[in-house]
Amino acid sequence: MTKALADLLGPAAAIIGRELSRPEITLIGKYLEILREWNRVQRLVGRGDTKSLVDNIVLDSLLFLKVLPASTSRVLDVGSGAGVPGIPLKILKPAIDLVMVDARRKRVSFLSAAIRTLGFEGARAVHTRIEDVETCELGGFDAIVARCTAGPMRLFGAVEQLLSANGVVVVAGPPVGGVHGPNLRWMSVRNPVTGRTRNFAIMRSTWNTQEQN
Repeated sequence: MTKALADLLGPAAAIIGRELSRPEITLIGKYLEILREWNRVQRLVGRGDTKSLVDNIVLDSLLFLKVLPASTSRVLDVGSGAGVPGIPLKILKPAIDLVMVDARRKRVSFLSAAIRTLGFEGARAVHTRIEDVETCELGGFDAIVARCTAGPMRLFGAVEQLLSANGVVVVAGPPVGGVHGPNLRWMSVRNPVTGRTRNFAIMRSTWNTQEQN
């Protein structure tokens, strides 16, 4: 285990409320290895050193677990690219059914290779633009996630028909208060390593009274 990967253990436990299991650590290590290999050619992420990938890819993805409903069982990752946040979420929550969508074929090739390397069941990568997806193609999801999208409300409009009853869209990246909407809530979560705060726009078609209070 590299030092950077070992340094992941404490912060990950702080985020998820428990220690990572040995199988989870092994899968994270394999994910980082294949990501580094592909990044040399495809430029999937800005920096490919292990520490940067641990801090800004793995831990940043795990922050989604702080805002996703515990009952989440079917996840659509929009613009997944390097598998963020879908692959780390799948490693920590292997029972979820994961679909990762990206408009760039080379990135979908990486996602498919990662799925095979990690031995994921209930996971697939789809080459398409999210605006072109029909409900009958992928079905309904109880969570749709995306990172660093410039237009949360635009994304919400594009994926709303893909949500199951009481489904939620979670978008990381926009500044709090940067966008507004009647079905929008905000939550901020701190990355325990970088110290930076990750803002989440959380959208539902409807919110019940308990969630509004």
